[in-house]
Amino acid sequence: MINGFRTAAQVLPQDSLALVALYNSTDGAHWLQNTNWLSTRVGLWEGVAIVGNRVQTLALVNNNLNGTIPDEFCDLSGLEYIYLNKNLLTGNLPSCIGNAVSINSINLSDNHMEGLFPSVFATAMPNLADIWITNNGFTDFPDLTGVVELSNLHVDGNRLTFEDVIPNVSIPNLGYVYAPQSLVEQEGPDVLLDVFDHFSLQVIIGGTGNAYQWQSNFTNIVNNDHISGANNSVITNTGALREDGGFYSCNVSNPAVPLLTIQVRSSRVAVADNRLSQSFPLGDTTVFCGNDSISFPFRSNQSIPLSYQALSNGFVTSDTVFYPNSPGLATVRVFNDGDTTHLPFERIITISVLTHQPLPIFTIENDLPIYEGEELTLSVQDIPGVSYSWTTPDFQNEQISSITRPAGFSSMEGVYKVRVYEGTCLYDSLELTVVLSIDPNIVIYELITPNGDGDNETFYIKNIEALPSTNITIFNVWHQIVYNKENYKNDWNGGGLPVGTYYYLVKVEEWDKEYKGNLYIKR
Repeated sequence: MINGFRTAAQVLPQDSLALVALYNSTDGAHWLQNTNWLSTRVGLWEGVAIVGNRVQTLALVNNNLNGTIPDEFCDLSGLEYIYLNKNLLTGNLPSCIGNAVSINSINLSDNHMEGLFPSVFATAMPNLADIWITNNGFTDFPDLTGVVELSNLHVDGNRLTFEDVIPNVSIPNLGYVYAPQSLVEQEGPDVLLDVFDHFSLQVIIGGTGNAYQWQSNFTNIVNNDHISGANNSVITNTGALREDGGFYSCNVSNPAVPLLTIQVRSSRVAVADNRLSQSFPLGDTTVFCGNDSISFPFRSNQSIPLSYQALSNGFVTSDTVFYPNSPGLATVRVFNDGDTTHLPFERIITISVLTHQPLPIFTIENDLPIYEGEELTLSVQDIPGVSYSWTTPDFQNEQISSITRPAGFSSMEGVYKVRVYEGTCLYDSLELTVVLSIDPNIVIYELITPNGDGDNETFYIKNIEALPSTNITIFNVWHQIVYNKENYKNDWNGGGLPVGTYYYLVKVEEWDKEYKGNLYIKR
């Protein structure tokens, strides 16, 4: 991409030394492409372009840079274009990067960088137009509302919260991608307590006006179910049971950025039953629905070993999972023969085993795939005597066999779950993940490899030749038009342009739609 800008002039010593420091800090000997590095004039080094006696562009995309960006990098104060995406970079971006006041575009996406993204980008770079830091681990991002030239800002896939992403929503004409963000692990030790103890968990996350929805993954509730009424930053349990142990998480959203939901996972809650006077919280008789195994409601100190005997057939086990083999009443003896530490213990419980009416195997009927502008309908068989409970990505719980979401519904994507009940017994539990797709009539392939092997020889857009009114425009990294075509026929092979990243704009006038993205030319 930058070969046309290399010159024979010698760069300033500070620039060449900064590049050497980057090479040494990121294992340059094992880069995929390191042609001429450390052996000839800087202007001939792979991925380096100079203007006058300063390094202007550094483009080392997908090149196996492995390590940290050294402080000496800040001596490249003439840099305008930085493309270090798709590497293995770690650590922080040095704050002295602000020395390069002429930066126009920086792409650090798909690395492993972390920490604070330097605030100097908000004040010291009047020409700043593009920032890409997708898929890293940055935990803080500045307010860029004063950067008047900013046109692209991609910060998704980091560890940012609402206080980081909301301020930049107000920037006009900005291509802003801020969702999703990574799971936030709540710091802190495990919560250890006995049954019936009180405990509280709190989510602390940046932003004002946040909305909260707690979830749980403990044993007696399906994974990631919403906890009814748990809609504050603090969740409280005034009397914990063994079943309440496990990891809790909270989905936090904010109306200012409707596309973003941040999941915060709490410390583990461990509930131990140390009572020596054992009891059955559900009473001596409990109902078993007949379509699964049953775990006894009995809980005891782990130092008191218990055994179980099915009195109908004499079967004895120490496993708490029981499999009744016929409907009706099942009688089980719970006992410990005693030892030098424990007195003998025995209790008889009765399990009422229900029968089922013949029911079919339930499936979720749907009209997938769902494309932009279409409504979503999901349903299961509607059978008399059967009840339903849906859990949806927008936190709704609907007691019907069929649900519909209108076209354009903002929270349509995600996991939909439905439980089917016969009376009080759970008969079946199903789930389906819904993902929105772009219009099915057009697919854009973002790679050109014009090397004669028959694959990716041209910029290919599926079905575009069948459309009567289209226009494509290709730009370089300086936003200069390098190709434009009305009614494109999938016949452009890059036109001899250098290897590198370009940008496309595809207009389909028939649909009044535009598609934008990155195009990479590789030879």
